[in-house]
Amino acid sequence: MLRRVPHKQSQRRKQAIISSRAVLQRENVRLVDQLERKSRELEEKDASSEKNLKDLESEHSDNLEKMRGFHNTLLENRNIKIAELEQTISDLNLKLDKFEDDSRTEMEGMRKRYSIVIREHNEYLLQLESRIEELTKHNSELNLAIDELEFASYSLPNYYKLMGVERGKASKKGSKLLPQEDASHTSGQDET
Repeated sequence: MLRRVPHKQSQRRKQAIISSRAVLQRENVRLVDQLERKSRELEEKDASSEKNLKDLESEHSDNLEKMRGFHNTLLENRNIKIAELEQTISDLNLKLDKFEDDSRTEMEGMRKRYSIVIREHNEYLLQLESRIEELTKHNSELNLAIDELEFASYSLPNYYKLMGVERGKASKKGSKLLPQEDASHTSGQDET
């Protein structure tokens, strides 16, 4: 069974609902205002962020350009250094080739000069050997002649025996007499 609500009570309820609705509407307006303000703040933040992003992109682009320029300068400097080093290596190779040619030419010249000197020395040695052979032959001939003379001297009369002197002593006496005779001659000259 339905209960009947008195009219005054329903009236009060209606007023309470109306006042609640009014409060809710005011709150709703206030919330809408807050939302709009927040929305504007967010839009401003978005705009500021977008501007900052564009500034950063511009700065990043400038930095990239600077870095590219710096990198290109480094590459150019490196290429210049490499070219200079290659030129230096080429110059050194040319100098080395020239030095090797000069050394080879000088060595060939020295080899020719030394071969001439060695040939002359060899010829001189051959002449010396030939001269030594001649002198050896002449010495042998002289030794033979001395032997013949000595052998012939035995067939001569023995003057030592005739004089009564031994052969070895006579040569010693003769050698002793000579200086004394020289001394007597010199002393005789002093006396005069």
